[in-house]
Amino acid sequence: MPKLMPLLCLLLPILGSAADLMPLDHGLRYVGHEGLKPVKVEITLRERMEGGYDYVQWVMPRGWASWFGRSTRTHSSLAWQDESLQPMAFDAGRGSQAPPAGLAEGSLDELAVRLRVRADIARGKRQADYPVWRADGREETWTLTVKDTETVQTPDGSYTCLRFRLGTDEEWLEGWSAPLLVFHFVKLEHWRDGRMVGSLSLDEKQL
Repeated sequence: MPKLMPLLCLLLPILGSAADLMPLDHGLRYVGHEGLKPVKVEITLRERMEGGYDYVQWVMPRGWASWFGRSTRTHSSLAWQDESLQPMAFDAGRGSQAPPAGLAEGSLDELAVRLRVRADIARGKRQADYPVWRADGREETWTLTVKDTETVQTPDGSYTCLRFRLGTDEEWLEGWSAPLLVFHFVKLEHWRDGRMVGSLSLDEKQL
């Protein structure tokens, strides 16, 4: 548990007394679609016994798509160094890659940046910029804009959420972060060039 405390501190809002926003081991399960393909998605964060953290997303086809597609895995390996999360490796399904040389300070890969965003929303930030590196080697600046509160219906129930947008002008996530679930995301929409190309809603949680 002591090794986990720096990561937990990153994810604590400024509320006077600290609250644990990231258990040692958690799983979130979503249902939705990628393009026309129905999918279920599981996202977990785990501490490795030898140190460091694994943030992993599995995407599994469901329904008719399970006859034609296969599951994919996106995996971020992280460490806590210099009082911040540091990327160690990123695997978007095509093999593990080390971070590119010369990354901007504070850069995270396109999956792990969600951890920092969630922490910043919990702290009350309304806008922020993040240096992000993509699996194809591109380096981008993603902008977070937190919007108004909305009530969202999911297969797991109804949640009052802070709506946010994260990404670039060309590609972004429209998301809903639920304070009741210590600011986990209960709904995510993936937009590209003004068109929604995917959507996920919380189906089950282990917190």
